[in-house]
Amino acid sequence: MSRALALAFAVVLLAACAPPAAERTSLPRWQGESLADGAVLRYEASEGLVLVNVWATWCEPCRREMPSLEAAHRALAPKGIRVVGINIDRDALLAWEHVRKLGLTFPNLSDPAQIIAREALGVARLPTTLAIGRDGRVRWRDESARDWSEPARLAMIERSATAGAP
Repeated sequence: MSRALALAFAVVLLAACAPPAAERTSLPRWQGESLADGAVLRYEASEGLVLVNVWATWCEPCRREMPSLEAAHRALAPKGIRVVGINIDRDALLAWEHVRKLGLTFPNLSDPAQIIAREALGVARLPTTLAIGRDGRVRWRDESARDWSEPARLAMIERSATAGAP
């Protein structure tokens, strides 16, 4: 069995074992393949606040907000807050090219079957950004493009990490 097929099977099992996203109080563990090098990246609760952005190359608002997510990543990483992108394009090479062209340094996963995006996270619109707390609970969800590098927005994200709410 190929590595990609085995990974897809594992992701399906993780998502399938949990109730639908709308019914959960916390998110299951999930993992995906990095666009950069194919390495398996995993999410588990207890690792601190994770800002997850679900995007696609064909989504203009998604493309517009990417530079601000990179700026947020650079500002938040030293504070223990992770930024992770989840791309739903069917063509991972196209998505990787977009990540490379923009010089994005935060991890981006390929999720062409939308197993993480739809099944685990319950995402229906793009772009969607979620703040997932140390306890695995979604602190907040934003279903529109934002400038994530604005000082007020960065402060809201930091408050979410310490207080659990925006």
